Amino acid sequence: MSARFFAKAASAFATTVALVLGSLLGIATPAAAQVETAVEYGFRLDYGSYYYYSSFFVTAFPEEIAALDAGAFGRTWERTGLTFGVWTGPESGAVPTCRFFQPFFIDHVYTPYAAECAAVQAHADWHYQYEGIAFYLKLPDENGQCPAGTTILYRLYHEGGAQPHHQLTNYYAVDDSTSEGWVLEGNGPTFAFACVPCTTPSTCFR
Repeated sequence: MSARFFAKAASAFATTVALVLGSLLGIATPAAAQVETAVEYGFRLDYGSYYYYSSFFVTAFPEEIAALDAGAFGRTWERTGLTFGVWTGPESGAVPTCRFFQPFFIDHVYTPYAAECAAVQAHADWHYQYEGIAFYLKLPDENGQCPAGTTILYRLYHEGGAQPHHQLTNYYAVDDSTSEGWVLEGNGPTFAFACVPCTTPSTCFR
């Protein structure tokens, strides 16, 4: 994978936002991998009669979920209603997924690609802080096809920079996002970025 998506954020770094959501990432991986639910949160900005999410955050750590739901990091973080399954360890080829945080944009980025993870860590000038392993995902093949029993996880980047990165499994939500300026960062004709476990039969829809 290319790390080109991160270069745009480098020149914009000017201040540090005091938001630390990675303190629980040192939790040891269980010996036997299990499927857990990763919950998405949005950083809500209200403008009179409407609101939008300026950034997104995903976590499968129960302690982190509980803290966010309790408002430990401010009431501006709220559940978006979107979730997807992840593995807690290297189950049948699942690979560790690095989590990064860019304080200026309050941007969290996730990547299961070792080369991309290493590239981001090597470029301190991009100002992405490595927070550890978030969870485990499987990788699509070169044609963007996911293994049986999994479904596509899309990763999108917003060219405007206001909402830097977003992870989605719902194709219809992806379609709506691309019409609003989001760019898919996946592989092959399917644009699959990674593969996540099907938690119900309906989540295996492609």
